[in-house]
Amino acid sequence: GIFLGLGIKKEGNKEVIIKADDITEKKVSAIFVAIDDEDRGVALDLVTEIKPGNGQVLVNINNVLADITTQYSARVAASVASKIANVDLSKIDVFYNMITNASIVAGGSAGSIMAITTIAALENKDIREDVVVTGSIDEDGNIVSAGGVLEKAGAAKSRGAKLFLIP
Repeated sequence: GIFLGLGIKKEGNKEVIIKADDITEKKVSAIFVAIDDEDRGVALDLVTEIKPGNGQVLVNINNVLADITTQYSARVAASVASKIANVDLSKIDVFYNMITNASIVAGGSAGSIMAITTIAALENKDIREDVVVTGSIDEDGNIVSAGGVLEKAGAAKSRGAKLFLIP
């Protein structure tokens, strides 16, 4: 599973659980890799944004179509992040903004980076720009599969990644 923290902040020697009311607007950027319609690896930008709201999970991809697996991955990623960061998302909106020139984004392999960026946003952290991850995520937080790994590795390298994590 993913482990970036438990949603616990320290105040002196005392640990305090993060509450939804403590969350303010935060954006976290990361690189994600995908396969284009010509089976080439491409490195794209993901900007995950959280802000007070009513529990919506939205995917915005330059106003292009996201297939059902990408939308499902976003919901699973937000749910996993909620559990790991120990934050109830019922009063927080999560926006996944994918910046791409593609006409359609399909598949679930952005699920892992969506979850990681959501955890980072909830915990007010940032993501290293030289680390790229790919893989679908299941409801238990396990990163379970990724296709086109060699092509994605080349795309990650082209964006300066020093570490490429795969399931």
